[in-house]
Amino acid sequence: MSHPLDAVEWPVRTGRLLLRRATGDDLDSTWAFRRLPQVQDWLGAATETYGAYRELYLREDRLASLLIVDLDGRVIGDLMLKAENGWAQEEVADQAKGTQGELGWTFDPAFGGKGYATEAVRALIGLCFGPLGLRRLHADCFSGNEPSWRLMERLGMRRELHSVKESLHRTKGWLDGFSYALLAEEWDAVPGGQAAGQNAAGRQVAADRQVAEAIAAEYESLSPACRADVARLQRLLAPDFHEFGASGGEFGYESTAELVAESAVPGDEPITVENMRGQLLASGLVMLKYTSEYRGRRSNRTSLWRRVAPGRWQIFHHQGTITGPDAPAGP
Repeated sequence: MSHPLDAVEWPVRTGRLLLRRATGDDLDSTWAFRRLPQVQDWLGAATETYGAYRELYLREDRLASLLIVDLDGRVIGDLMLKAENGWAQEEVADQAKGTQGELGWTFDPAFGGKGYATEAVRALIGLCFGPLGLRRLHADCFSGNEPSWRLMERLGMRRELHSVKESLHRTKGWLDGFSYALLAEEWDAVPGGQAAGQNAAGRQVAADRQVAEAIAAEYESLSPACRADVARLQRLLAPDFHEFGASGGEFGYESTAELVAESAVPGDEPITVENMRGQLLASGLVMLKYTSEYRGRRSNRTSLWRRVAPGRWQIFHHQGTITGPDAPAGP
């Protein structure tokens, strides 16, 4: 059975992290932090033994909804997305199928305080409202799980429900619960919908989100599947697209996608990327810089991306400069 996450070209990179689909090989690395008492305290299911965790982890439905958060080759957390149907009256129920999702996350506390959770969940939200096409997301937690609800608020999610002694904790008894949610149109606006969007912190969240979305679009454009598909690549190119290539050639919208597809080789090595970083030049306008390596040639690259719809970006300028031994001498 397919899962909405199947529609994304994995892995997806953020500024510092790599998000990828979970596999059975991630069992031990996730158990390493999910077994910690301070982590298990707020989990919906806290397995006491490795065997019990293995049985839970390898459930097909659970594994399909799980993403791994990787920092330089080390697993530091996992993310969950469950697709859901929105509530609807019977006559329009078909239109509400698969339109919303539930988010979840668990992180190794050894990597707390560095913004990794915010960066990872922000990227997942961008994917949900971008290529996955969801219209609404929600997440729930115990009121005592302050790090979790603080994270939701940093991401611009609004508290929709404060339930009083509605949630039974395994050791603390009946506790209050919080439910947060976010709509696609809210994600496109300055986050918060409240005063939070007007201060410096709120503006920074909005800027970081736009940069993360542009980075996700850049990685999609570099993926072998996209580069081999003319129509898919053209959707990422603005009509006024212009490129100065690392080869020295100059290209426009009409020729770029066809030339890239013609050069694609089945089973070819992927383009590797180092030091991807972004800067918000204006709302809806992001500049990205990074170093790439492909077929033994390294290039420094710059891309300019323009937001054309909520969660949808198009590149309108790209430039590559050969670096390393192949680079020309002189200024």
